[in-house]
Amino acid sequence: MFLNTSLLVENTSLLVENTSLLVENTSLLVENTSLLVENTSLLVENTSLFVHNASGIAFF
Repeated sequence: MFLNTSLLVENTSLLVENTSLLVENTSLLVENTSLLVENTSLLVENTSLFVHNASGIAFF
C-alpha cells in the first residue's frame, strides 16, 4: 500500500512537471507563431517595395 501511494505521489509530481512544460512550450509556440506572422508581413512589405522600385527603375 505504501509503495502504491509513493508511486502515485511520484507520478502526480511528474504529471505536474510535464503539464508545466507543456504550458511553457505552448507559450513559446504562440510567441514563435506571432513572430513568424510578423516576419511574413515584413517579407510581403519588402517584396512589394522591391517590385515597386524595380518597376520605377524599368521606367527610368
